[in-house]
Amino acid sequence: MVGDAVYGGDAIWTYDSTTPASRNATIYCGVEIMSLDWECKSDRLLLIGTADGGIKAWNVDAKGVVCDLSTTEAFPSVLDLKCSPIEPIFVSTAASKGYNDNLGFASLTVWNMKTWKAVTVLPLGKDPPAITSLCFNHNGKILATSATDGMIC
Repeated sequence: MVGDAVYGGDAIWTYDSTTPASRNATIYCGVEIMSLDWECKSDRLLLIGTADGGIKAWNVDAKGVVCDLSTTEAFPSVLDLKCSPIEPIFVSTAASKGYNDNLGFASLTVWNMKTWKAVTVLPLGKDPPAITSLCFNHNGKILATSATDGMIC
């Protein structure tokens, strides 16, 4: 379970008394956190997307960041990210402007979680609206997105 602790920080805790409390943590990122998602296979990695275009992979067991990625300068705000339930990849959506600046246009990037490198930027057409939410289906073959224009793709 994840919840906000302070501005720019997140807390990780469990409601299940059988899970060791040693896995609980408070993470301070120093910047506004826009999105979170667990790596599906191990419950060991928490991905954190930030308003300054950062993507961090936090290892719960090691209690530290194992990878620190950045989006391009053209898309400085990570609005959402989702891990595939099957493959070692995740997808991030970033906006060309900050959250309080009407978000601007969208970028949708697929990342490899073994190499921690961008695999591809998915084509969205000319001046696509900012994508605010992502969701994989159960087998990771379909990705749904929602955007500021009210469309689900």
